[in-house]
Amino acid sequence: MSTRRPPVAPVALVPAVVTLADVLAVVGQADLPPRRRQDLASAVRTAARAIGREPSLVRAESHLLRRRLAEVAPAAHGLSRQRWHNVRSLLNAAVALLRPAAPGRHRRPFSPEWKALWDRLGSRRLKTALSYFCHFASDTGVDPASVDEAVMERFAAYVATGLLKAPDEALREARRGWNRACREIPDWPGRPLAVPPPPALTSSPCPGAPSPPACTRMSAHGSTASPGSTRSTKKGRRAPLRPITLALREYQLRRFASALVHQGRDPTSLQRLADLVELEAFKAGLRYFLERWRERRLKKECLQEERPHEKPPHHIAETAGMLKAVARHWVEVPPKQLAAIAVSVRRLNASNPGMTETNRDRLRALNNPEKVRALLNLPRKLLDLAGCTRQPWRAALLAQDALAIELLLMAPLRISNLVGLDIERHLDRRSGALHLVIRGYEVKNGDPLDYPLPLESTALLDRYLKDFRKRLAPKGSTALFPGRDGSSKDRHSFGQRISRTVRTHTGLEVHPHLFRHIGAKLFLDANPGGYEVVRRVLGHRSMQTTRDFYTGLESPAAVRHFDRTILGLRTDGGP
Repeated sequence: MSTRRPPVAPVALVPAVVTLADVLAVVGQADLPPRRRQDLASAVRTAARAIGREPSLVRAESHLLRRRLAEVAPAAHGLSRQRWHNVRSLLNAAVALLRPAAPGRHRRPFSPEWKALWDRLGSRRLKTALSYFCHFASDTGVDPASVDEAVMERFAAYVATGLLKAPDEALREARRGWNRACREIPDWPGRPLAVPPPPALTSSPCPGAPSPPACTRMSAHGSTASPGSTRSTKKGRRAPLRPITLALREYQLRRFASALVHQGRDPTSLQRLADLVELEAFKAGLRYFLERWRERRLKKECLQEERPHEKPPHHIAETAGMLKAVARHWVEVPPKQLAAIAVSVRRLNASNPGMTETNRDRLRALNNPEKVRALLNLPRKLLDLAGCTRQPWRAALLAQDALAIELLLMAPLRISNLVGLDIERHLDRRSGALHLVIRGYEVKNGDPLDYPLPLESTALLDRYLKDFRKRLAPKGSTALFPGRDGSSKDRHSFGQRISRTVRTHTGLEVHPHLFRHIGAKLFLDANPGGYEVVRRVLGHRSMQTTRDFYTGLESPAAVRHFDRTILGLRTDGGP
């Protein structure tokens, strides 16, 4: 196989903004064998189709392409994993025709100096960690003894031009592998390198910024109760919030304080809640969130400008509403200041009840019958995969995913109730059929839940208990979805796993709570106007809550029924 690098277009021909349409044009004009040209063009079109955009609307910058390609579920587009890997590799080669791009795999042989070092690497893991860096250093003429931070910075810039799935992790692995070689292999040239820490597992804009002391003293009871630590009941009484809600309020306050620090505010000046709800501080913090959102949207939406009437994400509006409550009930700001804050909250549409636009967009994908069938049949598919998987641990996890998705489809629980299911407390077989019974004190709104499971769901659960759960649960554990220590799994990590599984096998973007909306949509599609059944199944106390969330979901089905009626009358010649 030839190791000749593909020709690169002259700099004068490279447009300022490169799209996949430009890449296709260069592929069509490149001096390549016809089959190679056809493969490259096919990969570019396949990638654009998987992203869901025309090639002219997909920017070909490496960091943007990586993000868009990472969102693609190959199975949802009828692509095998191997075919998708080939598409990514060919797409990278096509982009390299227009501008320099790091290859996904190096094919040139090592220089003599690096070949000698490569042969001294004993373990396969160490070779995997250093392979990409060693090829880069060999190709660019780097002397092994001169490897230092400057060389690693050049390597980082080189990696950023390619389409590696996780370039930051590849850089950390290269540094760790180099340091390990320095420790374990005698006379290894060069010196150890600094290894940057992995990114923080938080979406806070400034995790290291200090928070106001008042934000951290969160208590649900007593005179030291924190802002928003109580809620009003129908009888006008003040009831304590649940710990999960208090944790959310604390996070929102910390995050808003961090946004102000990013805006240039001195952290030591944020000592009281009143400091957060000053009118200028309130506007500055929200402005920071809105600017970040707009920047992300412009990058993600390729060449299209942000739609002027698009609403900001719900979390920004929710934060604004929380701060308004703090200003009114806790700080007790003057009426004029509170009115100005209320104006900003109304502009963000914070008080608009019902489902977010993001969730409505995700539910529209279920207007495709094939997507619905793929989701409804996913538990059976996962269970079949578990039965033919050789690794016992992986098979058990697949069966666990199958059961979790089955329960979310047939008994639309909230994620906290799902992960908290206990075999002894919540599975009731006394009536002959299997019921999921959850007491009121365990439910968000205090109403008990009782879900009789159909025979198919019961059979799946029984097989999971008999054949798979014992591989996951330590002795004495009664959790239906046990973690390593025997207690219930963490709801965040389990929810993320469910989302990844659904996305991998169906291409749908579904988080656990969306299953409640999915069940409502599918029922209302078949039964337009059937809100009372939805209210009872989801455990809503108020019919208004159900209507706020699901009014309009059944509209497409109602319109189809309406059209069939009109077309039928047309065919029959009138009423």
